[in-house]
Amino acid sequence: MKNGKDDQTTWSYKDWYAKHAAELAEKRRQRYENDPEYKQKVLEQNRAYREKKSAEAKKIPKPRVRIPRHRKPVAINVPINGVLTLKQLVHVGYFARAISRSVPTVHQWERSGVLPRTPFTLVGRNKQERLYTSEMIAVVRSAMEARSGTISISDRTFHEEIVNGWKGIGVDIDATLEIGENDGKVANG
Repeated sequence: MKNGKDDQTTWSYKDWYAKHAAELAEKRRQRYENDPEYKQKVLEQNRAYREKKSAEAKKIPKPRVRIPRHRKPVAINVPINGVLTLKQLVHVGYFARAISRSVPTVHQWERSGVLPRTPFTLVGRNKQERLYTSEMIAVVRSAMEARSGTISISDRTFHEEIVNGWKGIGVDIDATLEIGENDGKVANG
């Protein structure tokens, strides 16, 4: 007796299973080897589980880049077809994830001329960050889908298609708009 109370231990499944896990596993192995119905049932369950996981994986594309929480879209007036329009601009990390590529890949594509450089730049203390509109992302995604996601550095038609698409939505890629850190408002998104 401790402190006037009976020293009783409580039963838990976790503790019981820890003691009997090897014995239970051996029973399952024996049943799997000797019972064809049980074996078939286990195989069907495994197949159904893999199909379910595969279907879930296809629905949710895995991002290739991690976007920091502080990278919220920036809402700012940008010139579209010569008229200032309030747009939400997203950072290069979001753009890279949206096209299923990494940020270094996007930078490499810009350096090699595969992808035109965005005219929108957020100028900070020590660096400049590229910004994109959702329409610009849609143009790049549709051009990539037309090529089944395979982009060659020597494919100049991809660059031309992006330039024409961005011009088609009113983005002047020849002009650059440098946005100061305090010019844009962080958007909810």
